[in-house]
Amino acid sequence: MRIPEALLRLGNLIKQVMVLTLNKDTKGTGALGNSIKYQVEEPGNGVYNLTRRMNKYGNYVDAGVKGWDNKKGIPNSKSLFNIGQFRHKTISQDSGLPYPVRYVIARDGITPKPFIVPSINTVIQNQGKELLMKASIDEITILVNTQGEKNIKITA
Repeated sequence: MRIPEALLRLGNLIKQVMVLTLNKDTKGTGALGNSIKYQVEEPGNGVYNLTRRMNKYGNYVDAGVKGWDNKKGIPNSKSLFNIGQFRHKTISQDSGLPYPVRYVIARDGITPKPFIVPSINTVIQNQGKELLMKASIDEITILVNTQGEKNIKITA
């Protein structure tokens, strides 16, 4: 297994744990969990990046948002992002929520429900290290075999 393939598998495992955490901690429709995608990017020089994409409001679910009436807010150290701040008296009508609900959410804020960092830590501790180690060993084996074939010259 090559490193990009291992990173993609790692991303899929992280997504599964994130969705499980979201389903346990929130009462959403599943749209946020469905929006989570991981892809592997190679900027060059054998460096690989595992990049996460998801609906933007996922950042606010993870970090929480202070309400316009509650300026304090309580950040969570497990959140990946800084706590947000509502500035308007109601949230967007596009949310589909009734006006009283949108008003109360904007006034009181949203409690942080960290799911990104805990999910990554869980996967790395359980399966991630072994997966990446196996891929690294396979890459080294391929590199040694390829370089060995180029440098070894046998004459009879």
